[in-house]
Amino acid sequence: MLGLILVSLIGAAAAGPAAPPGPRGPADFEQVIFLPRLDKATQFSEFLAVGGERSVLLRSENWRESVHPLLRFDITRPDSATTVGIDETGPLTLVFRKDLEVSCVNVKNWERFHAACADRLKVLGTPYKFTDAGVTTYATRDALDRVLTGYVVKGNEACAARMQGKSVDGVLKEMSKWLGKAPTTGTWRLLASLPGVGYLLTQRAVIAMNAEGLTGTAAAKGDLPLAALAGAGPSPYAAYNAPGLITLKMRADPPGMQPVIDEVALRLTALCPSCGDGTAFKVAARALGATLTGNSLLVVSKVKVVGSLRTDPGRFFSVRSAVFAETHSPDAAMKAILGLMTIRGAKLLEGSGGVSILLKEGELRIGVRGNHVFVSNDPVVLEAAYKVLPVAPAPQAHGAELNVDPKLLAQGLAQVPLMDAVQSTELAGMLAAGAELGPLLLSTERISGWADATRAQLSWKLKTPPPKAAPDAGVADAGP
Repeated sequence: MLGLILVSLIGAAAAGPAAPPGPRGPADFEQVIFLPRLDKATQFSEFLAVGGERSVLLRSENWRESVHPLLRFDITRPDSATTVGIDETGPLTLVFRKDLEVSCVNVKNWERFHAACADRLKVLGTPYKFTDAGVTTYATRDALDRVLTGYVVKGNEACAARMQGKSVDGVLKEMSKWLGKAPTTGTWRLLASLPGVGYLLTQRAVIAMNAEGLTGTAAAKGDLPLAALAGAGPSPYAAYNAPGLITLKMRADPPGMQPVIDEVALRLTALCPSCGDGTAFKVAARALGATLTGNSLLVVSKVKVVGSLRTDPGRFFSVRSAVFAETHSPDAAMKAILGLMTIRGAKLLEGSGGVSILLKEGELRIGVRGNHVFVSNDPVVLEAAYKVLPVAPAPQAHGAELNVDPKLLAQGLAQVPLMDAVQSTELAGMLAAGAELGPLLLSTERISGWADATRAQLSWKLKTPPPKAAPDAGVADAGP
C-alpha cells in the first residue's frame, strides 16, 4: 500500500492567483490518492529504496506512468516534477473511478508544463484549446473524434484525465468544476483528522501514510468494522508474547462478540458434512456467547498445507491455530460445549474438559480450561499456547493488538500449491502475493498493528540492510 500511496505525488502553486490548498475531486470516486506536498514524499525514500531491492512494487520507476496522464516523473524526486513545471511544494490528487484516471497538480512554470504536455498530446491527435467560464481546456481529437486525453486549467491548477482508450470529452467538463475548491463531503472531510504525508481514500475510510527511516505506517479512520471493540483496559491475554505467525489480542463489548461466535458456528458447520444442519453448533454458540467477558486471543502458529486449498476444510486445517476466550462462568460455558456431543463422531477429550470432533482433514477441539474457552484445529498448537498463557491480567492499550512474524508469513504464502492456484482465482492471487511479497517479508523486521472502535494503524519495519562490500581493488593491469 505504501507503493500505491506514493504513486501519487505532485505539486501546486503557479501563475495566477493561488488556489486554496487541498485535494480536488468528485463525490463519487472509487479511490483517491492525495499528497498535500510533493516535496514531503522524500520521507518515504529510505523505506522505498530498501524495500524496492526486494519488491518491484516499491520501485518508483514502476509508477512514473501512473502519476499523470501526460507527464512522466519520479515521485520520490521532487526536482523531477519541477523540471516539467509542477510546484513541488503543492498538492497532488489522483482520482480513480472505473476506467477514469485523473491527476490534479498546481503549476509553477506554465511554459515548461504546457510544453511537456504538448509533447504527449500531439501524438494522440489534433490539438485544440478553448476557454469557458474562466477554465481553459487543452486536448486532442483523433481520427474517430475521440478526446483520448486532455487537461483543464484555472488559476494555478491543472487537472488531466485519461480513460483507457475512451473519450474524456465529458469528463473534462466535469473536472472544470473541481478546480479552485476542495470537496468536503463523505470521507473527504476526514483528511484533516489524521496527520499524513500521503492519503488513500475510499468511500468508507481514509488511510494516512507516514514513514520514518525504515518504518512505514498506515493509520485508518472512518466506517471500519470495529464498532464492537471495547478499547483499552485489562485483559488476561495482554501479556501473551509467545512467537507465532499471527497473534491477535482483542477486547470487545460482550454483546458485540455474539455475531462473531455465530459466524464461527456457521463456519464450523460448513467444515463438517456429518454434523447435519448445524443446529448443535448454533445452539452451543448462543449459549456460549452469554458466558464470555469479551477478552480473547487468536494464535496462528504456522501454515502447513494438508489436502487441497480449494476446499474449506483444506484451508481451515492448513492454518494451525488456537483461539482462547475468557469466560466468567466456566461451568455454564462447559455445559454449552457439551451440547456438541450430539454430533456424530464427537467424543469427550481425555484429561481436560472439552469435545473432540474428528474430521477427514484433522481434529477440532473445543473446551474449557480454567477461565478460558478454547477452539483449536491442532492439539500441539493448543497445548503450546495454553502453557504460556499469562498468569494474571495486564493492561491492554487498544481494543485489538496484532503482531505478525514476517518470516513465517512468507513461508506460509510459499505453500500455495501451483495446481490449486491454476484452478482458483483467489489462490492464484495468493501465489502471486507470495512470489512478490515473499522476498520483502524475509527482509522485514516487524509487522504490527492496533485498532479501536473508529481507528486502526499498521506498522511495517524493514531490516537494516547489510553494508555493501567495498569493490575489490584487485591488481592493476601491468599492460603489454
